Amino acid sequence: MKQRRWLWLLLIPLVTLPLLSACRQKPPAEEEEIGEDLSCYVGLSDFKGLDLYVWRRADGSLACGLLPGTNRLKTREEIDALAEHPATPGQMKRILAGYGIPDEYVQLYPCRPAGIGGYRVDKAFCLEASAAFDGRFVCLGIYREDISGTPLS
Repeated sequence: MKQRRWLWLLLIPLVTLPLLSACRQKPPAEEEEIGEDLSCYVGLSDFKGLDLYVWRRADGSLACGLLPGTNRLKTREEIDALAEHPATPGQMKRILAGYGIPDEYVQLYPCRPAGIGGYRVDKAFCLEASAAFDGRFVCLGIYREDISGTPLS
């Protein structure tokens, strides 16, 4: 009789562990997969923080790109190159979570890469970009010029 008790004590964990692992929660819908084409945003130097650029796609959705923080303004070419690897705000949230740095080390810049138009980079867009990240990052300002080279106010 005692041998059967030991057998049951061994069988219970063997049966319940697979059942429990099958009940794992799915990630929230906003946690989109990070594809290989976005691997360029993983592993950047965050020594001086990170610069998060947000723009509007032709379909009206927001897209994002990430550059390492520096003590200089990024060139137009650096910002335009981000459009080659657009991330959704959900994907970028996952990427940023991987860095584990405080929110104040992420600088949010609304922008309009070359070849993308149809909207103004203004205060309203700045607020929308910040809201896409749950207001965690302050929109520091508007990039110094729009696509035509005209300074923005």
